[in-house]
Amino acid sequence: MLGLNTSCTVMNFSLIPN
Repeated sequence: MLGLNTSCTVMNFSLIPN
C-alpha cells in the first residue's frame, strides 16, 4: 500500500509541480 501511495504522490508532483 505504501508503495502505491508513493508512486501516486510522485506522479502527482510531476504532473502538477508546485
